Parts: sequence; structure tokens; C-alpha cells
Amino acid sequence: MISIRPLFEAYMFSDKTISIDLHKFESGETNKLIIIGLSGSGKSTLGRKLAKKYNIPFHELDLCGLEPKGTHDACRRKIIFSKERGVVEGSQIPMKMNPKEFKNFSMIIIGTSLLTSTYRAAKRKNSNPKANLLYFINLNLNRIIKGYNKFRDYMVSQPDAVVKEFKI
Repeated sequence: MISIRPLFEAYMFSDKTISIDLHKFESGETNKLIIIGLSGSGKSTLGRKLAKKYNIPFHELDLCGLEPKGTHDACRRKIIFSKERGVVEGSQIPMKMNPKEFKNFSMIIIGTSLLTSTYRAAKRKNSNPKANLLYFINLNLNRIIKGYNKFRDYMVSQPDAVVKEFKI
């Protein structure tokens, strides 16, 4: 029997952030820079900084959750697959979308540990720390870890992928 304990512990304490094919975005070969990571990992902060640096739009996919029920996936797809150049961030991408759809995008995968991201999300300005903590406690952590690991492993295994450690 294979234990997921090492995977779980790695995700609990890991903080390695990687970029995949960032050079293609910087050269204009790809039109989207996708940023994924756990809630509280710093996706929005990094996304805003990069959008400002490149003078392009920034999109938070979590805002698709404000759309009418049943239209969230269509909202995400419209933003991600539009021809518009931009920076897009979302924590739900690894659980809601197929990694094969992203092989032609540049990506940053933020490796903030589960402990750090939980703490940050609970401490957000204008948030309810108790509600955030209960949200994280109730998450299906095994599903999240499997989703992120599957997504990351697929992206870095592409034959021509250029994977580098990304310093924030």
C-alpha cells in the first residue's frame, strides 16, 4: 500500500515556487500567465505586481464564484481561453480543470505550505478568521493535494517545458 503521508507532509511544509515556460510569456509567445496556489499563498499579490509590470489586465478566477450558479466553469473558461493577454490566478484550477488544457500556457505554481497559506487566509483584512479556519479544517485535503500534485506533475513532464525555481 502506498502512503500519501510524504506527499501530505511535503505540501504541509513546502515553499518551493516554480515557473513553467515563463520565457514564452515574456517574449509574447503565449498570451496568458496562469498563477496557481493555495488560498492565502500570495497569488493575487503576485498577479497584480506582474500585471502592473507588463501593463496588462489581471483576473482573479475566484470572482467567477460570484456569477450565477451553474455558470462558474464557463466564466473561468472565458477568462483563461480568451485571446487577450493577461495574468490569471486561481486556486481552483487544479481541482476544476484538466491540466492538458494548459500545456500551451506559461505558469507559476506557488508552493506556499498549507500551514502558511491557512494562517494568511485566516488573517486577511476584512475576513472572519474563525470562518476561514473552519473552511480549511473542513477541506478535503487529500483531494487538494492530489489535484495540485497531478497538475504540477503533468505540467513539468511536458517534453519541452522549461521549469525553473521562481523567487518571489
